[in-house]
Amino acid sequence: SGKTMQSNLSEAAIYFDALVNNNVGTPVADKAEDVRNKLNSALAELGKNPPDNAAAKGNIAGAQADLQAMIDAGLIGSSEGSNLMNVLQTIAAQY
Repeated sequence: SGKTMQSNLSEAAIYFDALVNNNVGTPVADKAEDVRNKLNSALAELGKNPPDNAAAKGNIAGAQADLQAMIDAGLIGSSEGSNLMNVLQTIAAQY
């Protein structure tokens, strides 16, 4: 359901928020902030009445691209990164 999707998305945003806060002033924080901001934008789109699923999905796709850049740059562990990518793909697939 939409609510589950939003809670999963919230959890992902909170995860990246923690990455930002725990790595202030590093490239990890800079990239994690990009991901977090896109996830929060997706949540905002879902919160509209009616929800803008297409815009939310676009934001999630952007977050996935930023996460892939983090993985490619070695800013996040590959297993951690692929777990997060799976979470985002699962969320995106529900739209």
